Amino acid sequence: MTTTKESGWTLIGVIITIAIIGILSAIALPRFANQSSNAKIATLQGIASAIKTTAAVMKSKALLAGLTPSTTPSAGSESLYIVETEAGLSEVDYRNLCPESRAELGDKLTIIDLIGLEHSNTLDIKINNRFTQIGYDIRGNGNSPPSGTQGCFVSYDSFASPDCTIVLVIADC
Repeated sequence: MTTTKESGWTLIGVIITIAIIGILSAIALPRFANQSSNAKIATLQGIASAIKTTAAVMKSKALLAGLTPSTTPSAGSESLYIVETEAGLSEVDYRNLCPESRAELGDKLTIIDLIGLEHSNTLDIKINNRFTQIGYDIRGNGNSPPSGTQGCFVSYDSFASPDCTIVLVIADC
């Protein structure tokens, strides 16, 4: 008569394995959940950097074209504040030579066109002549600068004085 030894998991072995898996998931899951927030923030930082760089290039092109900032434009002089870019003709603000958020003159380009941002289903965009807000959770109507720290977006104010401003709001990313 031959005896065979059965092998398998004991109840204690199963409990210890489940406990180890539980501990590992308690440590790892919050880190993975935080990666989504980090990715959103990194995306917004990249957009803010692209806007900042584009504004600096546009100001340089405006200065090279002989334009200078003015506190008040003379009648009809706004049509002089047009700068040629790789994307086409774009309007800069007479106060600070920053590209307008949405131009009325030239090729009527937006800051979105100038930075080459592709429209996507994941980013919300609110834009008018003065403000552009791009992000995941934009609070307010997009017609004014961010009034607080709520949301997850970048805001560009092309008419700010003495220089255009870029505000990163990441409290709710």
